[in-house]
Amino acid sequence: MDPRERKILSLVTPDKVVLNLGCAQNIELHELLAKNAEKITGVDINEKNLAQFRELGYDVICQNVENMHLKHKYDYIID
Repeated sequence: MDPRERKILSLVTPDKVVLNLGCAQNIELHELLAKNAEKITGVDINEKNLAQFRELGYDVICQNVENMHLKHKYDYIID
């Protein structure tokens, strides 16, 4: 785990809601965040890459983050 990932994980606690942009780039980080956060939603533009996340039961959205309209509030948005 790199220093950036350690810092992110240190901030995410069980009372935090997280949006993970480009989640398919690092499933290991997403899994760790899911263990720490109250709720996590992953976003990635590639539907094929999200299949594994769905199989694991994660809440994921296939969308281009540049055109995304947030409907919920998040404590942290990770890219």
